[in-house]
Amino acid sequence: MTDALAPNSSPRSGKRRRRWPWVLLTVFVVIVLAAWFGFNAFCDRWIANNGKDAQLPPATSPFTGSSTVTYTGTLAAWYAPPKSGMPTVIIVHGYGANRTDHQAVGIALQKLGYGVMAIDLGYETNAMHYGGGDREAHDVEDAVTYAKAHGSKTVVLLGYSAGGTESLLAAAADPQVSAVVADSSPVSFLDLGSAAASIPSWIFTPAPWMYGWFSSGGSLGSLSSIPSSYKTPTLVIQGGDDKTVAPSNGPAIVKITHGELWAVSGAGHTHTYELCPDAYVSQLNTFFNDAVTGHSFTVQQAC
Repeated sequence: MTDALAPNSSPRSGKRRRRWPWVLLTVFVVIVLAAWFGFNAFCDRWIANNGKDAQLPPATSPFTGSSTVTYTGTLAAWYAPPKSGMPTVIIVHGYGANRTDHQAVGIALQKLGYGVMAIDLGYETNAMHYGGGDREAHDVEDAVTYAKAHGSKTVVLLGYSAGGTESLLAAAADPQVSAVVADSSPVSFLDLGSAAASIPSWIFTPAPWMYGWFSSGGSLGSLSSIPSSYKTPTLVIQGGDDKTVAPSNGPAIVKITHGELWAVSGAGHTHTYELCPDAYVSQLNTFFNDAVTGHSFTVQQAC
């Protein structure tokens, strides 16, 4: 009598052969997920740790009649009060910058009577990581409160790059802000990374969930969180030759904020002032005056 089963063909060995494809698939999925989360962890860690500008501000403020002050009790700023009846412009630096940046614009506005407050955001200290935008927006709100308590009846914001994003988030939360100019600002850091790396935005899906681990509780802010009821007068400045923030961010922010767009052909990232300083200061002055007095604003397209 012969065996019905040939040698090495037991039911158990057949099950083992059928199991192997599933084991390989499971291992492959685990490797892919580990690589995906690892990539997002690397991005989060990089963003959290590389925002500080190593350049130390000079001991003397560049603004006439100004002094070095602290707001929130710990953060440094240069503050010069406005002339009677004029607004104070809070200058909010971008990622990788500090209050020394864009001082030429502040000096030009001060000559027109504006008060100026150039601030360092919290991650410029050694005490914390970059908060992802939301925490910095709270810093901006604290700066507004400081200016209002020290001789500034009207406060407007001038933010550059990520500082513009944070200024808009602050304005959405703080009714004390009378107007915002956002120069070369991204909708969010994730959109910025997606465009820079030419990869789909869904690749960064885990990043917001994990960011708090690397930033001491921060969160990656996005202008998509601004409610449709946002009504703070907003001017968005976007250079057509911006290699850091894609020019498509300008119209996207205008749509979110119901603001006005000044699209400047040939301007690089935050370099519109350098390209056309007189038109830049004139544009800001007209916008701030119209915003504060409640008049409608029309963008000058000429640079």
